[in-house]
Amino acid sequence: MKHIKITSVLLSVAMCVSMVMAPVSVIADETEAPAETQTEVTEKEKPETKEAQAHEEPEKQPEKNESEQAGETEPAQPSEDAKEDKEAAEPEDKEAEETVKEAEQAETGRKEDRHAVPPKNEQVPATEISSVQITLDAPAIGANPDYTATFPSNANYYSEAFSNEYYENYIRWLDVTNNTFMYKDSAKFEADHEYQVVLFLTARDGYCFTTSTTAKVNGNNAKTSIDESGLLRVTYNFPKLRLVNLASVEVSIDVPVAGSKPDYDLDFPKGALYYSENNDNQIYRNDIRWQDKTDNNKILDPDSAVFETGHEYVVYIFLTAKAGYKFSENTKFTLNGKEATLYFLNGNGDTLGIVYTFKTVLTEISSVSVTLKAPVAGAKPEYTAVLPSGANYYVENQSSIAYVRNGIKWRDMSTSTDLDPDSDEFTVGHLYEVSFYLSAKDDYTISNNITVQINGQTATTSSYFGHLLVCYTFPALTSVNTLSVTPKTAKVKYKKLRKKKQTVARSKVMNVQYAQGKVTYKLTGVKRGKSKKYKKYFKINSTTGNVTIKKKLKKGTYKVTCVVTAAGDSNYKAGTKTVTFTIKVK
Repeated sequence: MKHIKITSVLLSVAMCVSMVMAPVSVIADETEAPAETQTEVTEKEKPETKEAQAHEEPEKQPEKNESEQAGETEPAQPSEDAKEDKEAAEPEDKEAEETVKEAEQAETGRKEDRHAVPPKNEQVPATEISSVQITLDAPAIGANPDYTATFPSNANYYSEAFSNEYYENYIRWLDVTNNTFMYKDSAKFEADHEYQVVLFLTARDGYCFTTSTTAKVNGNNAKTSIDESGLLRVTYNFPKLRLVNLASVEVSIDVPVAGSKPDYDLDFPKGALYYSENNDNQIYRNDIRWQDKTDNNKILDPDSAVFETGHEYVVYIFLTAKAGYKFSENTKFTLNGKEATLYFLNGNGDTLGIVYTFKTVLTEISSVSVTLKAPVAGAKPEYTAVLPSGANYYVENQSSIAYVRNGIKWRDMSTSTDLDPDSDEFTVGHLYEVSFYLSAKDDYTISNNITVQINGQTATTSSYFGHLLVCYTFPALTSVNTLSVTPKTAKVKYKKLRKKKQTVARSKVMNVQYAQGKVTYKLTGVKRGKSKKYKKYFKINSTTGNVTIKKKLKKGTYKVTCVVTAAGDSNYKAGTKTVTFTIKVK
């Protein structure tokens, strides 16, 4: 047999493969599944299609199904021995044919390039993905796991829509504490448990993952690995969920008033992390129970009882902490702003009971009067409230709150900002609101129909968590009028005055400057020496300020007093000046 040596050129191309040519199985992380239930979980996770099989994590390759055994999959490749036998069996003329073919190619200078066109199962080198960013809702006590990951808008990767009883969008959660997979349709996060999330990401066309690809989940470093099908496996363990101790509990309820029915509806602060269960029976409403301490602690009927004069009443209130929180013996409890007593706390700290004793000898306050210095342009706010002598109410001192002093807060309604007591001043043209909380003294209670007046003007009120919030907005602030009046001395000849009345121009008797708004004049008195009987001889024009003197007025020096008023405008208040000018009759 004639042998011709043919030299082959071997090309070694290092590239990422972005397409999976045959189904393979995901490499399972033996540490993630429970040791005692791993086989059972794997069987449950096994997908029904070939594509899904490529994403599973069994410990061993699944057996071929009937269709594969029937030859529907690609045939197995022959062994090396079989290839040699086949080549030996080929006729010599085929070798000669190959030799002739090469000779012809050499003659024409067109030797066939066997690598000019890539085989169908080879891909163009893909761009490596260096890192991935994943955002998921972190575990929260009582919440369901999040199976919807979000990625940057320009992400060149995604999560496939693979699902079974544990997976959704190719995301799976593991309860690390119990070492069990979480059922996607029913699982909820529990306190004092640690949870792990596993995601499988697929690179988009033209991209691929590598063993150097890094990942962050919610900004935190996660573990990564590449499975046999080229998917990126991302694993992240969240911190163990801990219950948060509640530092304080504050609730409000209507105080007992003789003749009224007990209140079974609590008020809670905005954003309260606790609540009362809707637990109703013959003695409870919304987990609240009232007892008449004076009548041998008789339990009140929620439907018919009324408070009696002279009795003391005890209220028992049960509260439940919201998911992720708990009560403790160090929690501070207040009812209507006053300290309540803890009498029950369960072992988990999620339920407690508090008790408080009320007196019914209460008098309702139906009206309140408060005096405050009104805003003045350029001046600082006033933080002192003046109450009538013997008032049975008071302004609550909440100085610990920002911008509050002596319980009073000023707010610029024109700019929606609170005023700083130490530095801010009132500005012309702005609206200002004053607000404070009002409370009743012992043995008194605020009426639901109370009226509050500030500087004689009715203020708005609202009940907030057992306190009365009072607000009043002053009219748009104007500046003090800049009116200026300076008196002068005018002379009138007696000879002329004997024959007829004389008029003296305003400019001769006073100098009026910087008036804001319309100016008017009013005569208020005339004196010569100590005598005041001469007012009838003088008249002043209210518009011009000119002074008219009747005839036959005696010689002498007269002191004329008048009030000058500037009406003001949108930027200035009305202003008045009293001036006394002199007229000499000679």
